[in-house]
Amino acid sequence: MTDLPEVYLGQWQHVTAPIGRVIDTLTAIFDRVCQVRRHGDIDVHRILNECVSEFGLTPSYERKSAILAKVLPHLEPCLDRCESPIEAIMLFAMLSTFAIHCTGDWLSTDDGILIYSKSGSEEGMALWQQATVGRYRPDFILDGPRCIVIECDGHHFHERTAAQAQRDRSRDRHFQMGGYLVLRFTGSEIWRRPSQCAIEVFDAAFPGRFSR
Repeated sequence: MTDLPEVYLGQWQHVTAPIGRVIDTLTAIFDRVCQVRRHGDIDVHRILNECVSEFGLTPSYERKSAILAKVLPHLEPCLDRCESPIEAIMLFAMLSTFAIHCTGDWLSTDDGILIYSKSGSEEGMALWQQATVGRYRPDFILDGPRCIVIECDGHHFHERTAAQAQRDRSRDRHFQMGGYLVLRFTGSEIWRRPSQCAIEVFDAAFPGRFSR
């Protein structure tokens, strides 16, 4: 275990993986978003609390630590592939949500993660980052029971211009014609409630499978 800043002592003692460096990386990402929004109420704990609570579970430190232990071995290379802070926050929220129910092996690849639902099961999904679909490169592709394209609209957290909206609709049609379900989230949605965005992805991937 790496040494942690005093603020983390007593909070992450159950985690078996070194987390200090990754926590610092996530904190820096959140700080960049907060500087744009001029607010400071988004952090690792908040996202984990919300992701766990969405399933009607108690966000204890033990449960959050178990989620981090599952996510952290794969997080750094995934964060390196993110092209914006808001994309990184969405990634962390999705992985935290998947970790609650996908308890099988997670395997990192050069451009994503293979996530298995249960130990010894071949059922699962792949989360690809920046993979090419025709002439476009979506932010995320979730390849599992359903093929889903996930787009994170930054636009500096403001409304899209008419030209941006037109480009986005063109991209969406391209993905839809290829058989993908498209889930597009604004930067403001991701910043305000990343857990809710992640839950929408989860429900789309596993429709009706889990009740909350």
